[in-house]
Amino acid sequence: MEVRCASCAGKIALERDEPFLRCPFCGSTLYLDRAQTFQRFLIPPAVPRARVEPLLREALAAAEMPPLPVQSVVAELLPFWSVQEEGGRRTIAAFSPQPPALHGFSLPSAGAVYFSEEAAGGFAVMPCAESASAQWHGREASGRFSLVMVPFYRVTYGAEKTYAAWIDGVTGKVHLGEGPPPLTTQISRRFWTILTLLFLVFTAEAFLLRGIWSLAAVAVSALAAYPAARRFFEEGEP
Repeated sequence: MEVRCASCAGKIALERDEPFLRCPFCGSTLYLDRAQTFQRFLIPPAVPRARVEPLLREALAAAEMPPLPVQSVVAELLPFWSVQEEGGRRTIAAFSPQPPALHGFSLPSAGAVYFSEEAAGGFAVMPCAESASAQWHGREASGRFSLVMVPFYRVTYGAEKTYAAWIDGVTGKVHLGEGPPPLTTQISRRFWTILTLLFLVFTAEAFLLRGIWSLAAVAVSALAAYPAARRFFEEGEP
């Protein structure tokens, strides 16, 4: 961890937990208020890249959404402020904009280590946004806080329309954002589409034909429509 000298703006490495520091550049004595400084931690990733697509498929199936193809996977370290207050510890996103899927996110209980490039495991670091800390930073009652980097897989999936999901690289939990309509909704739409088309066909045949010919035409139309209707329900294609 480093701080800047208030006199010369030189960077000073914090190697000991002491309230007073001497700047090696200008010789000034600095008072370090530990209540207004933070340390940078990392929760090491535990979910391998190979588990991303199976986890997404399981989450989509649980939400009754279609298994759409994955387009891209980005491994990122998302920064969160861990703020210790009188009422307990609070988690605040230190990046912006925060995806709606991650609203209410709490830090995993897994052990954190001091941040290092080696411990990051190849995950790209998302920079902090100053605006994301404006709601608490600088307040007298902010309490002790630290910056915790959490590994996530940002997954883009879809076909004609793309969607995004965030997979926790520590716990494997899938945070789905806006997704495709559930399969039950799609099947319901297909059902009414097929029913409407058959009604129009049968009505036209009954109007144009009479007697036995009308019944025969309806039977032939029903037999011809059955394979197409079955494929339409199973694959979503006419």
